[in-house]
Amino acid sequence: MASGSYSRLNFHVHAVWFNTMLASYLLFKLISASWVFPTIIQFYLADFFALPIILGISEDAMRLLYGIHFRLNRRMLMLSFLYAALMFEWVFPFFGYEMVGDPWDVVAYALGLVFFMGIKKTALLKTVS
Repeated sequence: MASGSYSRLNFHVHAVWFNTMLASYLLFKLISASWVFPTIIQFYLADFFALPIILGISEDAMRLLYGIHFRLNRRMLMLSFLYAALMFEWVFPFFGYEMVGDPWDVVAYALGLVFFMGIKKTALLKTVS
C-alpha cells in the first residue's frame, strides 16, 4: 500500500511541474509573437524548455507502457541531451538552410536537463517526507 501512495504522489508532483512548464512555454510562444523579450529570453527560453517537456512526455508514455513506477534513469537523460544537442545543433543545421547551430543552445539544453533532474529529485523528496 505504501508504494502505491508513493507512486500516485510522485506522479501528481510530476504532472504539476510538467503542466506548469508546458503552459509557460505555450504562453511564451504566444506572447513572443507580438512582444519583444530581452535577447537571452527570446532566443534561449524555448531551448531551456525543450528537454523538460520532451522528457516529461517521454516519461509519461513509458509509464503507460511499463507501469507507474517507471522512471527515466541518468543514462537515458544523458543520451537524450546528447541526441538533442547533436541533432539540433549540428546535423539539422548541416542539412537545413534555415537552421543555425549555436553553442549557447547546448548550454540551454543542459540547464533544462539540470532543471528536469531537479524537478524529479524534488518530487522524490516530497513523496518520501
